[in-house]
Amino acid sequence: MGELKKTDYAILAELTKDSRQSFRMLAKKIGTSVSTVIKRVHLLQQEGIIKDFTISVDHHKLGYEYHALVEIVSRQQEHRGVVDWLQNRKEVYAVYQVTGTKDVYTLIRTKDQAELRGFLDGMQRQEGVDRTETRIIFEAPYENSGFQSL
Repeated sequence: MGELKKTDYAILAELTKDSRQSFRMLAKKIGTSVSTVIKRVHLLQQEGIIKDFTISVDHHKLGYEYHALVEIVSRQQEHRGVVDWLQNRKEVYAVYQVTGTKDVYTLIRTKDQAELRGFLDGMQRQEGVDRTETRIIFEAPYENSGFQSL
C-alpha cells in the first residue's frame, strides 16, 4: 500500500467515531466519492491497518465497578507463560510488555472487590510471577480507543 494518503487518515478518523456509518455517508463527510471510500477501506483492511469494526462499551453500566492497572515483574524464563495466562483471563482487557523496572502492565476489570481479590490472588500464585503492584483506577477522565488524525 505504501504511504497513507490524506483520504486514508480522514477515513480512519471518521470510522473511529462511528464504524457503522455507510460508505455513502463517509464519502460525503470527507468530500470524496463512494467508490474511493470503498477502495481505500478495503486496502486498509488488506494491509491490516483496519483490524476490526467494533463497538465501545461502558463497563461501569455493565457492572464492572473495579478497574485496575497491575504492574508485574516476572522471571525471564517463565515470562511467556505469565503473558499467556493473562491473555486467557476474562478479567484482562489489555496486556502491555514494557521497559523499566516492571515487565508487564495489565488492565483488568472486575464486578466487585471479591472478584478483584480472587484475580490478584490467582496471579500471585501464577508460575513465573515474582512481584506485582496494583493501582485501582478511580476515574478515567479521558480514554481514547480509536485513531486520532494527524
